[in-house]
Amino acid sequence: ILTDHRYREVNWIVEENRLEVMDGRKNGWAHKKVFSGGTRDQISLALRLSFVLQTLPENRATRPGWLFLDEPLSSFDTQRAESLIKLLTGGNLIRPRFPQI
Repeated sequence: ILTDHRYREVNWIVEENRLEVMDGRKNGWAHKKVFSGGTRDQISLALRLSFVLQTLPENRATRPGWLFLDEPLSSFDTQRAESLIKLLTGGNLIRPRFPQI
């Protein structure tokens, strides 16, 4: 959602400790380092949010009610910023889990 479905999968090459990203426009894998700084930040944020969502406790009483993001828009262009704001404020992915962002 954050990348507007352009980057759908991430593959971690353990032996080389590097990431490859499935690029929907190229219909193939690309090394993360070939992307612009804004795109690398967008992919990193997507990975961090995915990790947080997957590791949350099932019991609502034991999970935090807030999500802290430090300058998440600093390297994003307008389109990326709008995608992040849409992700954080709309739908049922983030907001129900974190009432305070």
